[in-house]
Amino acid sequence: MASQTAFDAIHSYIGTNWTDSTIPVVFENEKFIAPSVPPSPATWIMVQVIGDTFDQASLGSGTADTELWREEGQISFFVFVRPGTGSSAARGVADTFVAIFRGRQIAASFIRFHGISIGGGQAGSDDGNWWGLSGTINWIRDTSAS
Repeated sequence: MASQTAFDAIHSYIGTNWTDSTIPVVFENEKFIAPSVPPSPATWIMVQVIGDTFDQASLGSGTADTELWREEGQISFFVFVRPGTGSSAARGVADTFVAIFRGRQIAASFIRFHGISIGGGQAGSDDGNWWGLSGTINWIRDTSAS
């Protein structure tokens, strides 16, 4: 689980930078009921913010409070489309979604994004109301305790 600082910063960043109001973005454990019948919305994105490590990244400055600490994690997302519609439209949405992270950082929170993947080797299931295309965006947050 990502720290609250990282989660809140990434949540806010996506809310500000995702501008396609026809495609809802939903975060883990937020209230959203995916429609069971078309047409609206025909596509939506589920986002999870995952923290992998939180470790000391520098040595020798004296105390733990003055050292550089690094939190690393991933934004895991799924673009959901109707089954049987192919993956091209989902890939287009995923391309647009990851573009808001490519080469970017959240300066106030010291978060930078890198290592973007679409597909990630996970096959989508088409046996329900939705087919999902997965993707990941790696992130790093550097901070000191003081």
